[in-house]
Amino acid sequence: MDILRIQQDNLIHSTSLAHVRDFYNEIEWEDRFIGIKGARGVGKTTLMIQRMKLAFPNLEEVRYISLD
Repeated sequence: MDILRIQQDNLIHSTSLAHVRDFYNEIEWEDRFIGIKGARGVGKTTLMIQRMKLAFPNLEEVRYISLD
């Protein structure tokens, strides 16, 4: 679990909120299930990390786990 926390911390610190994609506000974030798909490198992870940073002031409450 410590490895996952370290990976998440690295992602959080390297992800900027300077540019958030326009469709960020079009996603129904309160839905129970949201699927985000796309080719490699299009910004899926960045989108999720930005969501975490914007929606959860205490980042200890959430975890990002890659299924790669």
